[in-house]
Amino acid sequence: MSRALRAEDPRRIGPYRLHSRLGGGGMGQVYLGRSPGGRAVAVKVVRPELADDIGFRRRFATEVEAAGRVGGFYTAQVLDSDTEADPPWLATAYIPGPSLYEAVETHGPLPLDTVAALGAGLAEGLAAVHACRLVHRDLKPGNVILASDGPRLIDFGIARAMDATSYTQTRTVLGTAAFMSPEQAVGAPVGPPSDVFSLACVLTYAATGNSPFGTGRIEAVAFRVVHAEPDLSGVPHRLAPLLAACLAKAPEDRPGVAEVLERLTGGGADHPTLVLPPQVTTMVTLRETILVTDVLPPGRDTEAELRAALESRFLADLHLLTARRHAEAARRRLAAKDRAREREQAQRQEARREPKKDRPKSSGRSTPSGKKKSGSSGAKRFSASASAHRPPPVRSTRRPPPKTAPKPPASTAAKKEDESNSEYGWWLAIAAGIAVALYVFHEGFSVWVSQALNDGTDTLEAGDCVGHVPPEGDVEVPCWAAAADYTVLGLASAPPELEAGLIDYEAPHVCTGVTGWDASVDHALELGGYTVCVEVIE
Repeated sequence: MSRALRAEDPRRIGPYRLHSRLGGGGMGQVYLGRSPGGRAVAVKVVRPELADDIGFRRRFATEVEAAGRVGGFYTAQVLDSDTEADPPWLATAYIPGPSLYEAVETHGPLPLDTVAALGAGLAEGLAAVHACRLVHRDLKPGNVILASDGPRLIDFGIARAMDATSYTQTRTVLGTAAFMSPEQAVGAPVGPPSDVFSLACVLTYAATGNSPFGTGRIEAVAFRVVHAEPDLSGVPHRLAPLLAACLAKAPEDRPGVAEVLERLTGGGADHPTLVLPPQVTTMVTLRETILVTDVLPPGRDTEAELRAALESRFLADLHLLTARRHAEAARRRLAAKDRAREREQAQRQEARREPKKDRPKSSGRSTPSGKKKSGSSGAKRFSASASAHRPPPVRSTRRPPPKTAPKPPASTAAKKEDESNSEYGWWLAIAAGIAVALYVFHEGFSVWVSQALNDGTDTLEAGDCVGHVPPEGDVEVPCWAAAADYTVLGLASAPPELEAGLIDYEAPHVCTGVTGWDASVDHALELGGYTVCVEVIE
């Protein structure tokens, strides 16, 4: 887990600017740094006590030069070093992910298929190390990094530089006794079979959470490594024979790395895909996020604090983006309305300035053309009195209907408003997509939402999913949510009870008859008065 630099830590080693602390060991302190071009690197700085040892410096320079030749996908490449600096340092590619030790100690053993894929990747990495005539010599869970695209071996071959260095000899053995080979424990020469033995110890730890030789004082653990049989209880049946062969006391009785790789892959050409549990995937995602955000929480820098810091920053950025988009859309709508109002006023003023046309003439009754005024006597017979009583011509008050102006086409402002609304809809869709992605892949966010979505355990049936949602406990959740831990295979009655309320443990498990349920890998939950037979979602 990455932690903030302390006051006594250097801020720069060689050309690399240091960002945070990654961990430490018998050899020195490891920092997360960046190259001048921005590439993330892991910088290991040797302890001052070792730097003063001339013999150590000579062996360190030799092993660093040899490690620089190691290639392969499943190893962290050596990028740079300065064995003459004070203190000496080594830079390797930084792999964003937790160590196998962190993952198992935090979330428990890994599923069978994950352990098999992990072993295949580590076996291929060891093959690359052995091809350069090197032996890892310190293969342990802390030196295995779990990345999103497969495991990586780190610190290969460097352990030899600490041989015969009194300052770290005891300290190094303390940290790796449960994973060292018998020939290492007695101080005999070691070769590739020693790494095969350590690989089997690491895979046993990944599958069970324990070393095959237990824990305790260094003398007791070393004695069991040399003389006692390994404890493989809890190891899946499919892996137990291979691990037992790799843990043979005599180096010549152990299979080679190539054979181990073939047996783990079933003889196929393609390696199994490493599918990490959701909780471990979250740990990988958090470390990948550190690289792009440079976010480090204050205090003890725990997983929960880092997750809270990242969530706070994400939500703040999302709220700011949404507020800006709302303000921009409102400004565009107001501007469009103002332009439309100004255009309408201009059209009205232009209509008032147009000359009046096609209005009727104000003259009286006119004589139709083509007719001559009659000069006959009939016209002369009208008397003056009759002429005096004739009503005056009435002025026509009828006006032609006003011209209807052609309907103007859709305004440009309306089009821009539609475009603004369309753009706003796109941003809403993006925000919804981010929320869905958080619900599916981010366990904390998924648990929060699932508290409102779960419907208890009364309606469980085969095909449903169960997850742990505080404070309700194990309840039904959507199967596509990150909080989903198990898939329901079926429901069974509670185990039969003997007298005095005791359970008959010799009777077959109640889930044995459920289709697809395997006692060696699957689980059973007690929910709602039933025994729910479930399998782990990988």
